[in-house]
Amino acid sequence: MRLVLQGDNLTGLKYMLSHSIHPSTFVIDPPYNTSTNRIYYRKNITPLNQNKGDWDFFESHRSFLFHLYRRLYLIDKIIENNGSIYIFTPDYYISYILHFLERMGWKYKNTLVWIKSNPVPRFSKTGYILSQEFALFATKGTANYFKWQKFSDMLSYTKLPIVSGKERIKTPKYEDGKTKWLSSHATQKPIELIKKFISISNPPGGIVSDVYAGSGTTLCAAEELGAPWIGCEIEESYIDIIKYRFGNPTEKIYKGTQFNNIDIEIKKL
Repeated sequence: MRLVLQGDNLTGLKYMLSHSIHPSTFVIDPPYNTSTNRIYYRKNITPLNQNKGDWDFFESHRSFLFHLYRRLYLIDKIIENNGSIYIFTPDYYISYILHFLERMGWKYKNTLVWIKSNPVPRFSKTGYILSQEFALFATKGTANYFKWQKFSDMLSYTKLPIVSGKERIKTPKYEDGKTKWLSSHATQKPIELIKKFISISNPPGGIVSDVYAGSGTTLCAAEELGAPWIGCEIEESYIDIIKYRFGNPTEKIYKGTQFNNIDIEIKKL
């Protein structure tokens, strides 16, 4: 299975339910609800735009949590028996998400930490530099697949740089006769981090799912590990990035690491 559902992920989850698609592992990176309209200008460096996209703006914390809870409720109905979930989240929402998961009968296992070896500088200098992101790990059932690996891989933190170089998918911007290559997705995660989660928690033959597919990193990680996968993404531009990463024809020009012509199915909802 190599399926991308194009549309709202609430509809996508209902599609999975109605078509008896039961992933064993969910790795999701929802919006953080942290965007602002601020732009930080730096001398001789590309300006830092704090607006990740319309998808990262919610009216309130309450509206964001309601959005997430509705999706987690359906994931709970869909996931294979004894499945696992990894949820990226800012620290502010950790306790809220854990409370909701536990009410549905999930077992909280760990708060995993991605330590960024090259964090973005803090320009206001009124607080600490944000050098980590969190992923909640929880399981459903009592006989979960969990493949123990070498000691360094089983630590609850992983130190990796923010995605850059060939791994970063970029889009050209033409300005003053020059071409600048800018990040195509503001929050692209390191593929090695996602591969770690999948290789530890996903049983042989188990389906991997990311219903906030974004730039498609979870889908690429599953592909590299030989696991079937299903993703969901509403943004047309991000669907195009996913096509590019799997070596399929796209409407736009990109550069960055990609597979060599792997057929994937895009189903519009």
